[in-house]
Amino acid sequence: MFTRYLIPILALMAAPSLAQTVELPAEVIGGGPVRVMIAGLRPGAAATVTADRVMLSDGVPEAYRSTARFVADRHGRIDPATAAATGGDYAGVDAAGLFWSMHPEPAVPAEVAPDTARVCVVAMGGAPTCAVTHFRVGDRRVVSEPVGGFPGAMLYRLPGHDRRPVVIALGGSEGGSSFGRELGPWLAGQGYAVIALPYYAPDWSAEKLPGLPVDFADIPVDRLEQVRAWIADRSDLDGRRIGLYGVSKGGEFALIAASRFDWLSAVAAVVPSDVVWEGWGPNVTKDDTRSSFSWRGQPLPYVPYAGMRETIAALYRGEPRTLRTPHEQGRAANPARVAAATIPIEKFKGALLVAGGELDQTWPSADMVRSIAARRARAGLRTEALTFPGAGHGLSGSGWEPSNYPRTNGNAGPTAHGQAAVRAAVLALFKSALR
Repeated sequence: MFTRYLIPILALMAAPSLAQTVELPAEVIGGGPVRVMIAGLRPGAAATVTADRVMLSDGVPEAYRSTARFVADRHGRIDPATAAATGGDYAGVDAAGLFWSMHPEPAVPAEVAPDTARVCVVAMGGAPTCAVTHFRVGDRRVVSEPVGGFPGAMLYRLPGHDRRPVVIALGGSEGGSSFGRELGPWLAGQGYAVIALPYYAPDWSAEKLPGLPVDFADIPVDRLEQVRAWIADRSDLDGRRIGLYGVSKGGEFALIAASRFDWLSAVAAVVPSDVVWEGWGPNVTKDDTRSSFSWRGQPLPYVPYAGMRETIAALYRGEPRTLRTPHEQGRAANPARVAAATIPIEKFKGALLVAGGELDQTWPSADMVRSIAARRARAGLRTEALTFPGAGHGLSGSGWEPSNYPRTNGNAGPTAHGQAAVRAAVLALFKSALR
């Protein structure tokens, strides 16, 4: 009987060791998806998978890492799209889990170059096996050029003379051109001409854009009329098909514009506001004196904050505060001003998508999304309104970037899943309304 079990054991010991492999795509376009396949493990073997990524922030490399544990299937493979992580930085089946669950690391690994990711597997205490993929912002074919007369603005499009529909991209309170640089090449690869339009350049940013305001105050919404005139002068841009894609304060901007310009065909506003808010900046020395936006040279009615300066000072001291509180308290204390500052989005007859996170700690975007949808429904207008339980303010990514860090707030997994859903919905919106 002992011999019955000894022979298979000896055969297993004599079997040649398996060659572990990690398969990744050579490059990834627009943030994902990233197909990871690990093979060559012994069936049922426990393995630890680590993923490292280096991303550039204003030209400075930042390192991120995640770790997850798996059990190889009966073929000796691990596919995170079908295999459940049993522990580590995330759990369960999630194709993007290794990427959104990354957390910041203090040191940049010498083996990982900027804009790349490395995935390694270690099984049974053996040596790691690794593979590397390169991240590209957009399609290699996309070309870009400055948009004359608009500081920092860029046009992204595929080459050729086709008359393409246009999407104008409006970033948030981070200011500058970073949002457009990320979105433009990717969305242009989908067949659109994308105008990445900075409209505000804070003085604390490393990027300087002379000609743009350093205060987020009285930003002229009617500036988009000049952009439309620039589009009309181009034979390769279709001025009859123009959409807006705005995020956060850019979503507020986009909804104000939608309520005033009947030439817009589609608007996507991610974590937007349903009202105009108070403005701020280094030259705004007194509270409740400036609006965030203006129209034809006149400030728009706005809702003031309640305790914003104190909240920001507390955050700098490391105290647990959120920017959401001054927004909610200012709104509750000023019902008449809320009514005057409400964006009349029911005037917009085009296609509208709005999306918010229930755990948004910047401002209550999910509540404001519901308010927008309800007001349009009363006017007989359809709105695609998406809200995500557990998700925070960072809903404008692809779902494959690190989400496990404070500036996204909310929970990392739900925020990343919300990003993926929003990206798919935005593409569907523009495809339906512009193409």
